[in-house]
Amino acid sequence: MIGRYARNLSVGLILIGLVGLYEYVQKVRDDRAFMRAITVSATPEVKPAKGQSYSGDLVFRTESGETVTIAAKQVPTSIRDSFRFVKDVQIQYLPQAPSKVRFVDWSVKAESKDLAVSALLFGVGVLAFAILRKSRE
Repeated sequence: MIGRYARNLSVGLILIGLVGLYEYVQKVRDDRAFMRAITVSATPEVKPAKGQSYSGDLVFRTESGETVTIAAKQVPTSIRDSFRFVKDVQIQYLPQAPSKVRFVDWSVKAESKDLAVSALLFGVGVLAFAILRKSRE
């Protein structure tokens, strides 16, 4: 019984580590892509969403003059609070994909601690799985 529990735990650690590594790679790709992003002002229409978060439609004009509307973009509380004083918010968009945006003042960037934690979970899971497998022989 304990062997099955330990095996499931090690497989779970491996899966959590893999998901974390995948998310880290996606964040790194986004960070690289947004190095070539264009910053513009967008007009938000913020409304309460589920829980304590807020969502809003963002409307902005690209450098080529195209008007882009992004519906129900999650708005961080810190940015929502700043709307009391300003009507526009600074965002970045990718020229090749204007619907992919990021708030200038708030974004989730890849951090080395994310990589370290994910790699550690994955490594511990693989090590535990290998030890359990060897103990069965």
